[in-house]
Amino acid sequence: MRDVAWEPNGRLLASAGDDGSVYLWNLASKHELACFRGHAGPVNALAWISPEQLISGGSDGGLRAWDPRTGVGAGPWQVEWPGPMPVVMGTNGVQALAADGSGRLAAGGGGGQVQVWRLVALQQATAGPAPTAESAYPRRLAPINALAWSPGGRLAIATMTKNVIVWKPLASTAPLVLGEHAYWVTDVAFRDEKTLASSGLDNMVRLWNLNSGRETLSFMLPAEANSLAWGPGGVLALGCNDRAVRLWEPDSGRLGMAIADHPDRVWAVAWSNGGQLASADLEGSLRIWSAGGERRTLPGLPRALHTVAWGPANAVAAGGGPMACLASGTRAPATT
Repeated sequence: MRDVAWEPNGRLLASAGDDGSVYLWNLASKHELACFRGHAGPVNALAWISPEQLISGGSDGGLRAWDPRTGVGAGPWQVEWPGPMPVVMGTNGVQALAADGSGRLAAGGGGGQVQVWRLVALQQATAGPAPTAESAYPRRLAPINALAWSPGGRLAIATMTKNVIVWKPLASTAPLVLGEHAYWVTDVAFRDEKTLASSGLDNMVRLWNLNSGRETLSFMLPAEANSLAWGPGGVLALGCNDRAVRLWEPDSGRLGMAIADHPDRVWAVAWSNGGQLASADLEGSLRIWSAGGERRTLPGLPRALHTVAWGPANAVAAGGGPMACLASGTRAPATT
């Protein structure tokens, strides 16, 4: 699996991966509810626009929209939206998706394109012309690693270059290009409307003030950080290549807990609303950390975990290889 995403109401979990299909799982029964087929190649990214609309981005360069309500109660079922939306994302296809919570979707491609879509309801889209991009970044960038929305509608872009870019689609102001990492930017995460964190393959984590466009704080790690996540009290969690999970407290400048406990590189970290931290690595190991530092090791998968996401009632999902799993230990094999 290359991505997992919880439906906004938390009842359903979507997963997608190398077989080109999107799977929908029922949280209560932990059974497959649906399988959407239509991409001509691996599916790299998922994003829910609403409980009625799931978007998938594939290596074929297309975005597809799926309605999970269609055929509910009929057992396993398949729904295909006729044809991808007209977006070409280069030879590596769509690499990243980010929904802003108001119906807008940002898509970033392996060819360096970034586009923003204002998506109408799926019923309207299928009845009329396919939707077109509302806005596009004014030039082609390097391949996109990550996208993140701020609360006020700014889009942070991490690419396979040294710069961090912050862009407000449809605004008259020019995109903000923030300083330089010494090597690729791996991830970006907003703390709030004015503070952005970025990580790079130069082992640096940097904080940026978006009002001034200047770096306010930086920290060199012993190894590269692959993923960032802001937690309670402004604590930044870092998943690192030396098998460690690190907590950084920028307000005090203190590097807190550093736990070299994973058997392989930590590829994804995510905080729950209740302050628990999940971390996943490339050996298939999934860890849950409490506020007091206690660890739970959950049954993992026999393949690398690339993504982790929290759902309702402290349920956490992780995806990797041909499978997705829940924190309860339930495994959900994909049909290939």
